[in-house]
Amino acid sequence: MRFAATLTALLVLAFASPATASQGNWFTFTDSTGTFSISVPSQPQIQSKSTTTDAGHEIPLTEFLIDGGDIALMVMVGDYAGLRLDSSTAIENAIAGVQKDNPTPLTDTLVTVDGHVGRDVTWHDADGDSFSDRMFFFNNHLYQVLTVMPGNPTADQRTTGTRFTESFHFFN
Repeated sequence: MRFAATLTALLVLAFASPATASQGNWFTFTDSTGTFSISVPSQPQIQSKSTTTDAGHEIPLTEFLIDGGDIALMVMVGDYAGLRLDSSTAIENAIAGVQKDNPTPLTDTLVTVDGHVGRDVTWHDADGDSFSDRMFFFNNHLYQVLTVMPGNPTADQRTTGTRFTESFHFFN
């Protein structure tokens, strides 16, 4: 998978504005399909994109992005309909895409949310920035809950990232 370009773009957005994501009142955001909800500090920007697998398959992506200036929060949903992937393969492919940029891995653990088993992976990139990516695959969709922050985040940044990531829930 070519998620590296998406993550690079996310990093650029993460440091583009002076606002802090933890300011203001948080609320629950539910995607338009009613598949997931997540607690957010502001209305996410929703973008439709696509990526191409190494085998040449185009994957439609929907990104729900909050640019907090010093931290970026995003849910990314990839539609893998028609590719007949199992959960383990889809998640391993996503992790392999991240590893193409030779990150410094920090953690890789199993996580279960609402009965769906996924992986929670953290790493530092070549610039030392911190990434967290919680991945789940079901109904032919890859769900990624991503945060990007400085390599040495403040307590407020860590709290914001944790609050965002841990608030993610599935409805089905």
